[in-house]
Amino acid sequence: MVEGPYVFNINLLDMSFKRVFYLLDSPTPFIAGFDFIVRAGLVIDPVNRLVWSKGVVLSDTVDR
Repeated sequence: MVEGPYVFNINLLDMSFKRVFYLLDSPTPFIAGFDFIVRAGLVIDPVNRLVWSKGVVLSDTVDR
């Protein structure tokens, strides 16, 4: 059964946008639409099971 839509405010680095999500009542992996991946600038490394963003934020809390 699919539930939704649910609108979430997404804050990623210095970006903020709204995104619609749907919930599945099953043990499926998280699925994000291609539009979300592009908007967030995500890079997916499935071999190492990593996701990161191409966005850059300079912060005093980051060790350089």
